[in-house]
Amino acid sequence: MATGEKELQACTMEGIDLIMDAGYNKPVTAITIGEKKDLMGTLKLHYTLLKTLGETDQLKEGMSVNGLSQALVKYPDIMKPLFIAENSSLLTAGDLIFNHIHTCI
Repeated sequence: MATGEKELQACTMEGIDLIMDAGYNKPVTAITIGEKKDLMGTLKLHYTLLKTLGETDQLKEGMSVNGLSQALVKYPDIMKPLFIAENSSLLTAGDLIFNHIHTCI
């Protein structure tokens, strides 16, 4: 985890393609430790929600066409095993954020 300005800037330069793809609009070479939280928020939002929004909307629409989404609302306990493995641990956004940059920043 980057604790100094130089470490942070080295990490951001290493992941510049990911940062630019997320739409971070501040100069990457001038990111400070104080802006680290803002950068991480932008990256988390982009890679966990915005990047997959089209696919998620398409899935929701497909589930509505055949009545599956209504069944999920009406019978959540019955439907849960179809979507969540009983012995699996739940993923968090932190688990999904690219380990390379997350551990660095």
